Amino acid sequence: MFEKDSNSAVKGNELRIRIITAAVLVALVAVPLVISLFSDIGRWMLLALTFLVVGFCSWELASVCTSNSNQALLRRVLYFVILILPVLILFLMYSSFDYSATEVVRDISYPGVPLVSTAAFFPALVLLLLSANNSLDEGLKVAGELFPALVLIGTGGASLAALTLQPGSAGLLVWFLLTVCVNDIAAYFGGKTIGGPRIAPLVSPSKTVSGSVSGLVAGVIVGLVASPLMSLKTSWAELMVLSAVIVVSAQIGDLTKSFVKRVHAVKDSGSILPGHGGVLDRVDGLLMGSIPLFYWTLWSM
Repeated sequence: MFEKDSNSAVKGNELRIRIITAAVLVALVAVPLVISLFSDIGRWMLLALTFLVVGFCSWELASVCTSNSNQALLRRVLYFVILILPVLILFLMYSSFDYSATEVVRDISYPGVPLVSTAAFFPALVLLLLSANNSLDEGLKVAGELFPALVLIGTGGASLAALTLQPGSAGLLVWFLLTVCVNDIAAYFGGKTIGGPRIAPLVSPSKTVSGSVSGLVAGVIVGLVASPLMSLKTSWAELMVLSAVIVVSAQIGDLTKSFVKRVHAVKDSGSILPGHGGVLDRVDGLLMGSIPLFYWTLWSM
């Protein structure tokens, strides 16, 4: 009985820590979002926050991928530079404009995101060839780690950076974050409560089909209810499809990050966020899949 009560107390304390950390993160995002409703400075604050988030994620994933590698520090730095390069280029481009240059920013964003993402592939190719020159197996290892990470974090980060400076970005970001975060919360509690078959036992043993479906249903409902925040002229059917695509892609991004951690026998991507692990553990579904799809869907509307 005492052991059971002790375990319950530990779990309750862990949940409390997770909630406190989540509240702090919400506040960090909410402040620039609110400011952006009244001033362009808020959107630039969001851009700076995006740059920091992608920087942490790039370093954490680079650390995971090089945790069991020879010359780990050198490769870690190279991975980090390549992963953050797309957002860094966009950040420098945007920083050359004044706060009111929204039309200019919007015009360069749509071609800018794929261009900076593609540009980062060239140093990645150089690193791959240099690694393959020593060992083909080493070259294959670099390709298998770096290129998926560059697509998921590099392109995802660039898409998020571009979205923060678009007109009406506050409403778009709030809708997007609500949809993804509610999916995450519902999937967690749905999986814990209902249980059942696991989606990918070898990749992420804790994720179940019931949790995934719970997240999908909750995410679509929130996407529909919160749709006025986006100020887009879309039908209910289009909103349902968009919400479902965002949720499913977020879940795939989460599983992709879990796969990388599982390959390298790492539990968390970092330890900077109490109760959550690393920054990447918290925003994997956001960066690694859903934000690029959301950004390009908005562009096509």
